[in-house]
Amino acid sequence: MNQISTPITIRTGSRLHCGLFSDCQPGGYRHQGMGMMIESPGLQITATLTSALTNRINAPEEIRQRIERALAKLDQSLSQQDKRRFLEFQVDKTIPLHCGFGAGTQLALAVGKLWAWFNQPELTTQQLARLLKRSQRSCIGTFGFDSGGMLIDQGIAAGEDVGQCRFRTSLPDSWRILLVRPPELQGFSGETEAKAFQHLPELAPERIARLQQLLRIMQTKSDCFNTFSAALREYGLIVGESFAAVQGGCFSASIGQPVFDLLSSHGLQGIAQSSWGPTIFGLCESSRQAVQLREITLNNFPKLDVTITRLHNEGARISG
Repeated sequence: MNQISTPITIRTGSRLHCGLFSDCQPGGYRHQGMGMMIESPGLQITATLTSALTNRINAPEEIRQRIERALAKLDQSLSQQDKRRFLEFQVDKTIPLHCGFGAGTQLALAVGKLWAWFNQPELTTQQLARLLKRSQRSCIGTFGFDSGGMLIDQGIAAGEDVGQCRFRTSLPDSWRILLVRPPELQGFSGETEAKAFQHLPELAPERIARLQQLLRIMQTKSDCFNTFSAALREYGLIVGESFAAVQGGCFSASIGQPVFDLLSSHGLQGIAQSSWGPTIFGLCESSRQAVQLREITLNNFPKLDVTITRLHNEGARISG
């Protein structure tokens, strides 16, 4: 247990997820998929020991409530012999919630790591995820929190409650990600998301086989921009079609298809919706290509939030 009162700061990136799929055949895995970590939007939180007999949280209201719920779960794990230590949290940067960036997992794990620093430093990220009820479908955000990079989710086998990451690699530092988001919209979350998963149609065996083949291509050709981009595009479209019954089409926002068509018409292949959206992302080979496509997108859709970010090939950073 750390006795120091030096402020401890944690910084994380965001998670992009190219969509889950489940193999309902005997021996199949539920909630398989792939995703990658990006530098921004990012999260930055600082925690300091406080002499007050309560935690203090300086954050926007919804973020504050989430931190309070996370701390309540963590405190329940303390034994009677453990001395509970109260903390003051300062949230300086946040990730937009319910937009396809995996904000909930990154926030929960960041708070968990800070809490553990002062209370139970031996706890691993995987143990914290269980305490905080994360990784109950995809584990990309949890493993990405630790390692960054591109990750493939093995999925959850019958009788298991969480899945495992079956592959992780760094993607080339020269690549860029174009993020396109209607700022006023959010994707599914909470009970709405849970019900949506219950109503997803089962994928045909041949579609599952093709998704597995595309995952293998992205795993073995992660340094080949054109091959990786083509596989990413097809993967996103197949999963998008399977989600169409509950989100109204391949993309959750009506602007999704026009954005996809525009970027495609200018030569971009690797385009997909992240999770339930509404964020769409495009994989660019260089900063120059990303800047050009950002300008084109804003000229055609000036009300959209269009940004460029780097891939994040390392895990969360903790400093004090």
